[in-house]
Amino acid sequence: MKRAYRSVFRLVAAALMFLGVVELALEIAEWLRHRHDGTPVGVGPLVIGAALLAVGVILFAASSKLAARLSDEADE
Repeated sequence: MKRAYRSVFRLVAAALMFLGVVELALEIAEWLRHRHDGTPVGVGPLVIGAALLAVGVILFAASSKLAARLSDEADE
């Protein structure tokens, strides 16, 4: 069961990292498209994207420990 928990945590972490990268890329692309107009960069989407990316990386790194904590089995 430990492997299943770890897989679910890693799947969720990968989804969070993907969403964070997409958010950052879209905001940068929007800024590049309107940089000659003097349109300011939105800080909110950058912070959200960076936070999603950071949470995903942390969850991916901690997935084994979290799976071991939730699983009542011995190590595989």
